[in-house]
Amino acid sequence: MALGLAWGLNLVFSRFGISQFNPYVFIGLRLTIAMTIFAAIYLISPQRRWPRNPRLWGNAAVAGFFGIVVPFSGFIGALQFQSAGLTSLLVTTGPILTVTVAHFLLPDARLKRITLVGVLVALSGALLIVSRGESGLPDITRANPIGYLMVFGALFSDTFTIIFIRKRMQSEDTFDVTSIRLLVAALVILPVALWRNPPDFSAITNMGWGALLFTSVVSTAVAQLLAFYIIRTYGSTSIAMVGYVVPLVAIIAGVLILGETITLGMVVGMILIVSGVLIVNRSK
Repeated sequence: MALGLAWGLNLVFSRFGISQFNPYVFIGLRLTIAMTIFAAIYLISPQRRWPRNPRLWGNAAVAGFFGIVVPFSGFIGALQFQSAGLTSLLVTTGPILTVTVAHFLLPDARLKRITLVGVLVALSGALLIVSRGESGLPDITRANPIGYLMVFGALFSDTFTIIFIRKRMQSEDTFDVTSIRLLVAALVILPVALWRNPPDFSAITNMGWGALLFTSVVSTAVAQLLAFYIIRTYGSTSIAMVGYVVPLVAIIAGVLILGETITLGMVVGMILIVSGVLIVNRSK
């Protein structure tokens, strides 16, 4: 529930944030702020020592690139073309991709026949939304397909990361792994973003800075800790349950805060996607 709330509000506040920041500068800054929080904890906590294991660094760097750099760039980049609510609906199909890929790569995550039914139901909801060209924005009648491609590319990368963590990193410390992942992601995104899009910080309002701070602390630092802990401790199926919460939070907050719209196609698509994820989780 906590992770679903953090990720649902993340999409809404991020869409507001990129109205004032370049999307990739926004991502780089929030990752840097989140990493600074972790670095401060290492400095002040006598129980924490900066990790030095080369194997841990290698695995965490891979998880940082494919689990943070690519998904963040895809999900937040897509908000340039569609609403936070619609993006959250498409993101909800992530568990379907995860359980399907996990079937082939993880011995403890085999698909059952009823699970396949859930996969097909959920994908039919996503296909309905895409085929109708839904954008979730009041001033755009048909979405740019680039937004869809960015979301699904990010989902495939996220799926790879979940499988990778389950296979390679179950015994690692959650805090250490999250710190390295954030550091790698910040070092990859922020320098390139600032070089390609030098920001004018004088044009940013207090609400813009507030959106950046919220997404940095709650939706990045806290959420990454929660996500890694859930994946490592309970498995790929448990992380799928977050999908029930994210779209509801994002859609309601998007309408109330950003004036986004909800169409009949989005409602039907959401029912199909959530029903499919429900079937998958119950079958497991």
